[in-house]
Amino acid sequence: MASSQTSQPQGNLFPICIDEMVVGHKGRWVYEQFNATKPDKYHIKSFGLVESKTGYVLNVLKHYGSDTAYSPSCDPDSGIAMKIFDTLTSAYRSWQ
Repeated sequence: MASSQTSQPQGNLFPICIDEMVVGHKGRWVYEQFNATKPDKYHIKSFGLVESKTGYVLNVLKHYGSDTAYSPSCDPDSGIAMKIFDTLTSAYRSWQ
């Protein structure tokens, strides 16, 4: 069994992606955004770690405007990716 897992490691993987999500919002929040082309003009922007086949959301991070920096040592986009993928790495560390 172990030899089949090492010879075909991609069989143990599942496809995931980072998806930008916008959720319609009608309340007051300092970080809400406006987009005239959307059905809900005001929305909250967030990023999600999503399983690609089913659309199951594993983790969500809210976007706090242009100053969003989850990892100050990286550019904003890389910092978001590193923070959202931390869900998977922390689960792996606790499992070992």
